[in-house]
Amino acid sequence: MALQQELKAIEEDFGEAYHSRKKDLQSIDGIDRKILKMHWGGVIVECFVKYLIVQKYSMNKRRKSKIGQWFSDYTENILREKEQQGHQLTGNNYKRYNQSIYKE
Repeated sequence: MALQQELKAIEEDFGEAYHSRKKDLQSIDGIDRKILKMHWGGVIVECFVKYLIVQKYSMNKRRKSKIGQWFSDYTENILREKEQQGHQLTGNNYKRYNQSIYKE
């Protein structure tokens, strides 16, 4: 599949999601539901970690078929060069050329 068809903008605002989920947890603070609070705490941590990753590596695009594979403009340009050179951009090739975040 061509790179242009494979990548799309990251539409989620993980920083906002983090703050919103944290506010939700604070609103159920008086409820005696330990399992619910632990689960919600995990959701908050996940949102915060995603926010940190997106910010640190300037990620602004993701693969349509793989939600967890994010790309910056820099790595997108590397992928475009590889595609123009005739490299197949399938499966783990995206991961291999996106070395800024995926260390092998």
